[in-house]
Parts: sequence; structure tokens; C-alpha cells
Amino acid sequence: MVGLLRTTSRSESENSFFGEFSNPHFSLVEFSMQFESAMDEQRHRNAKLNADSESCIPVFKTPLPIERHAAAIYTLSVFYDVQKEICAACFSCFSTLVENIDDKLHYTIKDNRGMTFSVMYSADNSYASCSCKHYQHVGLLCRHIFVVLIAMGCPTIPDNYITKRWCKIDIAKRYLGSVSCGIEGDSNKENTRWKINHLWANIHACVALAENDSELLDAFTKVIKTQKQNLERSAYSGDSDLGKEQDF
Repeated sequence: MVGLLRTTSRSESENSFFGEFSNPHFSLVEFSMQFESAMDEQRHRNAKLNADSESCIPVFKTPLPIERHAAAIYTLSVFYDVQKEICAACFSCFSTLVENIDDKLHYTIKDNRGMTFSVMYSADNSYASCSCKHYQHVGLLCRHIFVVLIAMGCPTIPDNYITKRWCKIDIAKRYLGSVSCGIEGDSNKENTRWKINHLWANIHACVALAENDSELLDAFTKVIKTQKQNLERSAYSGDSDLGKEQDF
């Protein structure tokens, strides 16, 4: 049921987003143009989020290396959610019992509300599970597991608990695509597609970085117009050197 609700909620969100760009009276051509506008808007939003994640340095609230690691791998908004759990592990939770059963550590964790949770941890494969099921629901580790990781002196979040959809690198990879290693013809096509996607990513990132500064927007627009003119002259004259990289 939880999965169904998530799917329904996601569909409603997508319908709401595309509803801003569509109309039931659109022709097929109009719909296609509006769909492209919607995709451009989505790319712009993603580029802005990536730019914010890369350019913003969060304020750390603990001296723990695991908090720095979280900031390095997660997008900014997701990091703040993880940071809350790390801080809660430090200041709002504590271990009341530790048992070693079948080479696995079983912790009883109590929070400041008086509620208790069970965490099982195996150092051999960095496996951890908590009775609160926070990771299964959200894809991020809970404060109770962070209590155990901090107690064990773990400097980083275990790889098997890093959900790729929340990571900076994974977002960039899915956005830019990857170059396949097929036959030469297919490889060239994939390489061209990757370059085009990479170019769009850079353009949208530049717009996201400059959108709040009129002077930066004007300067970037001037660069784009100048390069467009160079490319047009190159296309008309057949001289590819005209469209190559120039200093601005």
C-alpha cells in the first residue's frame, strides 16, 4: 500500500507539473512544443539544484567525519535531512543495552521521548537494520543506526546504505548519460549525444547560477549571442573554423 501511495503521489505531482504547460485544446504540434518547454523547465530546475549543491557549503553541527561524508555525497536538501538524524543520534538518543548474538551486535536505543528501538549491526559486512524501518521507507539512515555507527567509530556512511537517487554524482550521471562501448558507429553516436547533453547541462547550470544577477545574465546572453553568430557564419560559409572556441 505504501508503494502504491507513493506511485499515486508521484503521478499526481507529474500531472500537476505538466498541467502548467498543457491545455486539452492544444493541437499535436502545440502539445509537442509545450512538452519541450516543460522538459526545459525541468532541466533548468535540476541544474539549479545541482549548482546549489556544488556551490553551497553547509554549516556543520558536529565534529564527526561521518557528517562531512554525508555533505560530500548527498544533495544539499537531502544532507540537511541526514544532518538532523546525525544530530539526533548525538544529542537525543543513547544506547541502553548491547548484546552479541551470533557475531552480530544487537543494540537497544532509547530516545528523549522514552521510546525504544532495536538495531542489529554486523561489522563484517557493515550491515545494519533498525526496527523503526526508516531506511526502508525513505532510503536514508535513521538516528538509531547513526548511534551505532558513531559508537563503532565509522567515519563514513556504509556504501550499501547510500541510495544513489539522493546523491550528487548519481544525479549528474543520469542527467548527462554515459558513453557506451559498442561498435564504432554506435560509439560515435553515443559520444555525440553525451556531448550534447553535457552542453545542455552546462548551459542550464550557467542560467541557474546567473538568474538572480541581471548583469551576469546580460553578460552570459552576450556570450551566447556572439557564439551563435559565429556558428551561423560557419554554417553558411562551410568554414568550421569560424565556429570553434574563441576567447570572449
